[in-house]
Amino acid sequence: MDLSRAKMRLLVVCYLVFGVCTTASAAESINAGELVDRMNNGDAPFILDVRTPEEYAASHIPGAVNIPLMSLVSQGAQLRPYRDKEIVVYCQVGPRAAFAKYLMKQNGFTGVRDLQGHMEQWLTEGRPVEKQQ
Repeated sequence: MDLSRAKMRLLVVCYLVFGVCTTASAAESINAGELVDRMNNGDAPFILDVRTPEEYAASHIPGAVNIPLMSLVSQGAQLRPYRDKEIVVYCQVGPRAAFAKYLMKQNGFTGVRDLQGHMEQWLTEGRPVEKQQ
């Protein structure tokens, strides 16, 4: 494991252990129904899936871009065009997305929002998904 990957893992562990993960306010989150409506109206924000490539391949929100949390620092440059735009970030249940949101805000991203309930709730509600073969 290279040093940057080790640092990222340490940050994730510290983040989770010390409880930096907080409940998002309504302005900092979006519910599945609102996101689907916006997707259907052609007004979808940039959707970021921070789960593993295997999780993403199994099922993901249509149009979502996969940048795993552990790759966010090294691949984050592709997000620069969205620095001042709305980005909805999700993972399976919330902690990885919360950490990604924290990192992005620390790097000047202004419109990052959590998906309420994340992929677990999205699937439970029978929302649309794409799969990779």
